[in-house]
Amino acid sequence: MALKIIERSLIYLAKKLNIDLLSHAHIQLGIAGYNDFDHTGEKKVLQLLAKKNLQIQTIFDVGANDGTYSLLLKEIFPSAAIYAFEPVPATFDTAQKALSNSKNVHLFKLGLYREDCLIDIYNDSTNPNSQISTVFADGLKEFYAVNELKQTSIEVKKTDTICRENHIDNIDFMKIDVEGAELSVLEGASNMIASNGIRMIQFEFNDFNISSRTFIKDFYKLLSGYRFFRISSQGLINMHAYTTNHEIFKYQNIIAIHPGVKGFETNENIFF
Repeated sequence: MALKIIERSLIYLAKKLNIDLLSHAHIQLGIAGYNDFDHTGEKKVLQLLAKKNLQIQTIFDVGANDGTYSLLLKEIFPSAAIYAFEPVPATFDTAQKALSNSKNVHLFKLGLYREDCLIDIYNDSTNPNSQISTVFADGLKEFYAVNELKQTSIEVKKTDTICRENHIDNIDFMKIDVEGAELSVLEGASNMIASNGIRMIQFEFNDFNISSRTFIKDFYKLLSGYRFFRISSQGLINMHAYTTNHEIFKYQNIIAIHPGVKGFETNENIFF
């Protein structure tokens, strides 16, 4: 009874002070906390994986952008082979310069997708420094108020195709940041997933998933058996079994871990 009174008092006070409790709750859950790698928890996750000595030797950076994340991967896993994928020509050129002195980093001027083909990708034509490119033009218009779009035709391949062409049997860590097309990337990795060939997958989930009509439920279904954690600045938040409460279309990073990876069997949160 006393706790209820305190709870009601806090809610009343928050309303009086015009505090957005929903936004605060999202941040505590690792949602809507867009920032650099240090503050989102992404760097700490990589450091946690390195500390656990999981023998990470093959990494895919899907949506490599300007190469910053690949450089972070190389810093933390210096002996790993990193395969980075960036299809937007201007952004690829920036990544190529950034990664030119990095050994064992293989940069591909293409994207990963559910099939091998050519598709159109869009970005803000008025902002050459924009780092947001997506196959969902309506998402840029509706959520980012971008009205002048630049359309570029890009090459995409399935992860399964890339692995076959490069004789890759296992991917230890795969990061996917492709503004709403994350599920499509994983659909193109169906053979690798079926053969237990991908150990850990970090993917972004945000408002572009409204445009792509994909849900967290779709990832749970495709990655059946994987353990799901949401990445926050403080640690990994255990998402447990799927519920509709997971369907929050705001910026967040989620890591799905194959049950064969040791050290993540807990039902609790994992703090850095």
